[in-house]
Amino acid sequence: MEKTYCYVGDLLGFRKTILNLDEEEQIKRVEEWVQFIESGKDNFSHITDYHWVSDTIFVGASDCVEGLDDLILFSKYVLEEGAKKSFLMRGAIAFGNVRWNDKITFGKAIVNAYVRANNQEWIGTSCESDLPHINSLWNFDKVFCYPAPMKRGELIRLSPVVSWKVPTTDLLSRLSTDKGLTSTGEPLRWEWGMKIQNTRIFALYLEKIKSLEERDKPHKANPSEFHGSLHTSLIEINMEDLHLGKDGIYKRT
Repeated sequence: MEKTYCYVGDLLGFRKTILNLDEEEQIKRVEEWVQFIESGKDNFSHITDYHWVSDTIFVGASDCVEGLDDLILFSKYVLEEGAKKSFLMRGAIAFGNVRWNDKITFGKAIVNAYVRANNQEWIGTSCESDLPHINSLWNFDKVFCYPAPMKRGELIRLSPVVSWKVPTTDLLSRLSTDKGLTSTGEPLRWEWGMKIQNTRIFALYLEKIKSLEERDKPHKANPSEFHGSLHTSLIEINMEDLHLGKDGIYKRT
C-alpha cells in the first residue's frame, strides 16, 4: 500500500437516470459520463490512479503538494463542467494508505473519502481537515474553510471545501431534472431541493466574502477561517458593518 491523496466522487441521481431512460439512451449517457471523467483527469499530471464502481469514481494523486493541488482542481473541474452536463457530483478528499488494483481498490483513505462524500447534503466537495500540504493551498478560488452540509445526526464541523462557480438556483434546478434525472413532467423533489439550497447558500457565502475582499484591498480575508457561526450568518450581515481584523477574520464594527 502507498500513501496517496484520494478523491471519491458520487454521481447524484444515477439510479433514477437508469430507470428513466431506455437502453439505448442509458448506454449513451454512461458513455458520456466515462468520456467526461477520462478527458478531465488527463489534464492533471499528478493524478496517478483511478477506479470505477458504477456511479462512483475513486481517483488517486501523488503524495506531494502538487498532487493535492491537482486533485482539488480535478474536483473543481468535475463540479463546474459536470454541472453543465447534468453530471451533479458530491465528493470528498482524504489522505492515507491505498492499494490500487485493476479488480479492487481499498484502503483507509478510500473508506474515509467514501463515507464523507455520501454523508453530504449538497453538490460539492469537502476534505479531511488535517490533509498534509493543505496550508499551502488556502485560497477562496481553490479551497477554503466552510461547514459542508451533512445529513441528519452529523455534528457541524469546519473543513476545507473546494471552491467552484455554482449555477443560479433556477439553472441548477433545471440541470437536476434533465438527462433522465427525473421522469418527464415530474416536479422537483425535496431530495434535490435541499441539495440545491445548500449548494446555493455555499455560493452566496463565497460571493459575499470575495466581494468583501475586493472592498478591503490590499488586505485579505483568511480563507482558512470560517467567517460566521452558521452557513447564513455572514450572508445576513450588512457589509458596511464589517471590518477586517488583524487576524484576517471579519468582525462587526
